[in-house]
Amino acid sequence: MCASQSLLGCTGTRTNHESLHNRQRRVMTAHVLTALLSATDRLIKPYAHSLINVFLPKPRKPQPVVFQHIIESIGLLGSVAGEDLVPFVDEILPLFINALQDPQASNKKKEATLRALSQVCAHTGSVVNPLIQYPELFGVFRKFLMGDKDEAESATGYGCT
Repeated sequence: MCASQSLLGCTGTRTNHESLHNRQRRVMTAHVLTALLSATDRLIKPYAHSLINVFLPKPRKPQPVVFQHIIESIGLLGSVAGEDLVPFVDEILPLFINALQDPQASNKKKEATLRALSQVCAHTGSVVNPLIQYPELFGVFRKFLMGDKDEAESATGYGCT
């Protein structure tokens, strides 16, 4: 093997290591932001607009763990900022609906999304309008509730009749 091939192999390994390190940093950053929001709720309110712009999705899709922390953070921010998030509800709800409709999403991610949806809707006063604007929410809720029933039956072995 010549020196240039060895160097390329080393560079490729370094690039993979850097990529892994960057992914780990993103996960840790998302985790820290979620913890920060839950611990300093009243102090965060003045920064709600800036934070929501950070949390709203960028063109590329984040890792599932990072995405779950983003969803949780938006929910916490909804609880803290309340009506300050009303201008962003039309951007937030499609994010939640897509996460709930994702067939590859874990139950944990869907539960976090439902919790965040509840927090945002309750604290922004947008309870009825999302159901009118996004009628597919009824189907999402029904599917989620029916899925819980199926899981309960399979876990216990008893049907609910």
